[in-house]
Amino acid sequence: MVYGRPEPDGDTKVCVKVVYDEEVMKEMYKLTNEAEIYELVSKKVKEINKKMPAYKYIRDVIVTKEPLIKTTTAKIKRHEELAKIL
Repeated sequence: MVYGRPEPDGDTKVCVKVVYDEEVMKEMYKLTNEAEIYELVSKKVKEINKKMPAYKYIRDVIVTKEPLIKTTTAKIKRHEELAKIL
């Protein structure tokens, strides 16, 4: 989930919350440690940032295995997620 976090100076920082599947991480990347998974995701975000203009850079990354809050139609409840994050 990509979201904008307001900063005290009035600017908005682009951030991302990544939810990973433990089984996929074990099978594809042979990773089980949360620190290693965070490093992998951060590396991928840095690769993406290299291809984007500076004002679109992802500045903050949250990596978790906890599922996002969703509606009955499987849409993310962004306002509830943002309240939990911020």
